[in-house]
Amino acid sequence: MARRVAVIGAGNAGLVCIKCCLDEGLEPVCFESSDDIGGLWRFKEKPEAERSSIYRSLIVNTSKEMMCFSDFPMPAHYPNYMSHSQLLQYFRLYADHFDLLKHIHFQTTVRSVRQRHDFSQSGQWEVVTESSDGYKETHVFDAVSVCSGNFTHPVTPNFPGIDTFQGKCSHSWEYKDPDEFRGKRVVIVGIGNSGGDIAVEISRVAEKTFLSIREGVWVVGRMGSSGLPMDMMLLRRAAFMLVQLLPRALVNWALERAYNQKYDHRLYGLQPSYRYKFASARAELGLISLIRSLRAPGKRYSLKGGGSVPLERGTFFLCVVKWDHRLTCIQFVVLRGNPGPEFCTPVGGTLRAGYCNEFSVNQPPRGQQALED
Repeated sequence: MARRVAVIGAGNAGLVCIKCCLDEGLEPVCFESSDDIGGLWRFKEKPEAERSSIYRSLIVNTSKEMMCFSDFPMPAHYPNYMSHSQLLQYFRLYADHFDLLKHIHFQTTVRSVRQRHDFSQSGQWEVVTESSDGYKETHVFDAVSVCSGNFTHPVTPNFPGIDTFQGKCSHSWEYKDPDEFRGKRVVIVGIGNSGGDIAVEISRVAEKTFLSIREGVWVVGRMGSSGLPMDMMLLRRAAFMLVQLLPRALVNWALERAYNQKYDHRLYGLQPSYRYKFASARAELGLISLIRSLRAPGKRYSLKGGGSVPLERGTFFLCVVKWDHRLTCIQFVVLRGNPGPEFCTPVGGTLRAGYCNEFSVNQPPRGQQALED
């Protein structure tokens, strides 16, 4: 008798788990709380509580050659970097090809997963599920695979004074399109993939857009040399061997030199303090279009010891944070670009929001200028 495996979630990970269980002669039973497959990649007009949420213009940052399933290539007519709707269609093709849908129980929520009383001997799990009509059922499985994702609950930093901020504060989890920001003054906090994408979109319709970041970032485009996807160029055995064999300083110098030939990071106020090899891939891939939206920068300002960026009533404060939620010290270098957003990059100070209608940092000591050319 085949061992039974509970699979929680029918997103991309859940579908692959079902397929692998079938390949190994196991009996997968998948529980999906919604009415369809796709998980994160199912776009909806309004975010739903305890579910992942994406924005309308989202494009994947991994090329189709690198992200497709090894036993099911993506259709040849698909672009290198797909929209969320194209990726969802690919998952549907995958599920149909391997006949996976019959193993999925839709609109069924897993309420609890516990070891059975005889777990030390049987190794079995007790799973309680609830259907859309409220009917609860208890199942016994030999294994449980949790494929529910980690982007279901937005985390917003608790800045001092945010409760008195007179504008609107929202999280990127709620963002769908830039229409509600038309004519507004907007601060985007965070320079990850979603932060870069959203800042570009909003800057095209907002009166003024500020992108506030803790420190600089290495900007890496999706396309490499000869128009090939960047991940295809970098993620190779030969490249990994060179990284392991060559001195770290030499590898950093070569990569930083290559990226600075496209965009002088220091000129744009984006030069980070860390070397390239330690850069977070999550923060690197979404900013190419944002840099292109900036014209040649004019005055450059730095805040020494403190200062503020004044925002008028009705300003939106949009938080875009990484999943590890580390966002504490934010500092400013302002680059005035038109029509793109203004950059706020690190120099010194701790971010606060909501005092006298300002998005501000700690005030400087007496007699010290807050803003210097």
